[in-house]
Amino acid sequence: MPNLFQHRSFGRSGGIASTTPGNRGVYSANLGAAVTGHSVIAALNAKSDPAGSVIASPCGGGAQGVCGPPGTNDASHAVANTFNATGALADHAFYLAVV
Repeated sequence: MPNLFQHRSFGRSGGIASTTPGNRGVYSANLGAAVTGHSVIAALNAKSDPAGSVIASPCGGGAQGVCGPPGTNDASHAVANTFNATGALADHAFYLAVV
């Protein structure tokens, strides 16, 4: 179920409540169900943002990963960070999938 996060405005296929912390390039998504044991995959939208990178991981502590924004460190949240070409946090459009 791919979802487009674009510059702090989420376009989504449904069923996902979205949250964006106040920092540039940091996005969290409430996926509405536990993502424990699933892969969180992110890819830049190269058409609108050709330079940079994105990383993503599930939240929830332990092996899942830890998310800092209040209310997001549980098994139903994922976090993504986007970076510009020099490696600094920056807003970029990207796709997010949980499989």
